[in-house]
Amino acid sequence: MRLRIHIHPRPRITDVFRFAGYVHALGNSVPRGGTGALWFRGQADARWPLQPSAGRPLEEGGLRVAAMPNRDLYNQERVLLQRFKRDGYPFVQRVLTAWEAITLGQHHELPTRLLDWTSNPLVALFFAAETHPNADAAVFAYRPRRPWDHHVSVFPGANPARPKVPDPLKVRGIKIVFPMLLVDRLIVQSGGFTIQDPLVPIDTRGSERFDATSLDLLELHRWILPSRAKHTILDQLHRVSVNRRTLFPGLDGVGHVLREAERFRRMRGTFKRLQK
Repeated sequence: MRLRIHIHPRPRITDVFRFAGYVHALGNSVPRGGTGALWFRGQADARWPLQPSAGRPLEEGGLRVAAMPNRDLYNQERVLLQRFKRDGYPFVQRVLTAWEAITLGQHHELPTRLLDWTSNPLVALFFAAETHPNADAAVFAYRPRRPWDHHVSVFPGANPARPKVPDPLKVRGIKIVFPMLLVDRLIVQSGGFTIQDPLVPIDTRGSERFDATSLDLLELHRWILPSRAKHTILDQLHRVSVNRRTLFPGLDGVGHVLREAERFRRMRGTFKRLQK
């Protein structure tokens, strides 16, 4: 079987509510072998590959270091997870399981082979629009395959067909992971993961053949959010309380949203004056 990839050149995303209606209709139009569920991801630059952080080049302070060769990368992944368990011990007061370590690491800047998704299309729009104002963004959505006999279980016995919890670094193909809800942002962002080889972007795997046990995605969709529409999208999302205050609980989110609300207010006022 193969992953079906749909690139949508039109319509481009310029309005939150039209896009929400569009994906709602897409969710209701269920192809054979799929489910009505859709999971979304927003990327602020449409040129970025759909690829986990462990496989991306490292960029810091103007320096860019290419991703490691395969064997070195896979060894380094395991070493980093072990170090994360060790160095994180004082904060959790116990040894983390492999899935706890990779889940917590994903949300604390550790490069992993997990890719973040959300069941809420508005959350994906926020992450697509929030940064890189001069770059077109991309919004992705995947539809799961209907059969769940082979899904990844992070809890022993949760999947009767496969009661053993697999090693996250030995999972093959492209698999959906419903994570341990270890951090608040996973809950408020309606988050989930896929896990896959970090060196191969998902959106390049349409010609690859998978067996039934290694592919959980039926189809992948991609839309463009033009850079000129990012401000409008953020303003509309703010009006329905999709912003850093709701997606990142804490004082940082409060301060950020107060600043952004003032920026939106001033820009709307400037726009009205220019229209007179």
